[in-house]
Amino acid sequence: MRFLVKLLIILNVIVLFSIILIIVIGVITYDSDSQKEIGDSNDKNMPLKIIDSAVDIVHDVMDSVKEMMEEEPEIIENNSTNITPPIEEDIEILDKGEDREEDEEIENTENEIINNTNNLSSNNSSNSNNEEESGGEESNEQQNNEEEQNEEEVEEEEQNDPVTHNIEIINFNMNPNQLTIKVGDTIIWTNNDGASHTVTSDMSGELDSPLLSNGDTYTHKFDIIGIFGYHCNPHSGTMNGYEIEVMN
Repeated sequence: MRFLVKLLIILNVIVLFSIILIIVIGVITYDSDSQKEIGDSNDKNMPLKIIDSAVDIVHDVMDSVKEMMEEEPEIIENNSTNITPPIEEDIEILDKGEDREEDEEIENTENEIINNTNNLSSNNSSNSNNEEESGGEESNEQQNNEEEQNEEEVEEEEQNDPVTHNIEIINFNMNPNQLTIKVGDTIIWTNNDGASHTVTSDMSGELDSPLLSNGDTYTHKFDIIGIFGYHCNPHSGTMNGYEIEVMN
């Protein structure tokens, strides 16, 4: 706006000087011509009238320039007042937008923190549940192993415990006629036959019972490993070939 006002002032000044120059040239030309052709006194006053008119024009131009100079601050002030509110409004809008963005960022950050916390808590709970389940499974498995081990130990103890076996003498035979036992086991022979019999070793002398009548028994514990053959001494021809195998 200042540039336009200055431009108008310069143009007015140029026009003013141009008018003055034209008037001066016209006055000089008119004066020389009028003196040659016409001698009227009224014509002599014509240059003065032209100069007065030019002066009036100059005054008008100067007044218009002054008015423009006086109006310039008002125009600038009006423009500034007209411009200021939008700028302030824009600033307020920008501030509100920035505040909104900051609030959104804070809210997003809070939501992320909450989500991460929930994820961590859920992971911890699932891990704890998995640990409890795995711990329960391990404890159950360990308990089962212990029970199996105890059963095996009991079986081993039962197997290692001395066992008592029975052999029946009946119908001129030993039933069973062959038997496998472990060291420490005991065998009881019972004579259920009408005749009398003995339990006598073939070679080692490990077995040597008295003559057993019907209902009598003979008991012997085996403490060494080996195969022990025996027979019935009174009936050695038919009651022989019996074996007891003792294992560790």
